[in-house]
Amino acid sequence: MFKNERSLAQWLIEAIKACNLSSVRIPKESYEDILTKHFGSYAPMIIAKPDIILVVRDYRRIVDELLLIAVELKYFRKFEKKSWKGAYREVGQAPRYYVYGFDSVVLWHVFEGGVL
Repeated sequence: MFKNERSLAQWLIEAIKACNLSSVRIPKESYEDILTKHFGSYAPMIIAKPDIILVVRDYRRIVDELLLIAVELKYFRKFEKKSWKGAYREVGQAPRYYVYGFDSVVLWHVFEGGVL
């Protein structure tokens, strides 16, 4: 269905934008620019970057006005010979985003139909 995780991410970004949610924004800037612009913080350069970054208005304002959310996608295609161990081996990547200042992290496994 999708060529790779990047094409899946692009499709999801367009689907989120189509929902026209006023409290959710998908920035075009880099992570470093987002952190500097919205939070006034210096952002260290990170090697692994999330597939999707969301900036969401925090209505409860528990910490501040915005939540920075990292979405990490793992896409499993029907005819791909990717090991099922990969579904578990790469789990550690998403929690690392907390170290870089993300408020929430999502690890999203997407399986193409008929993959089993």
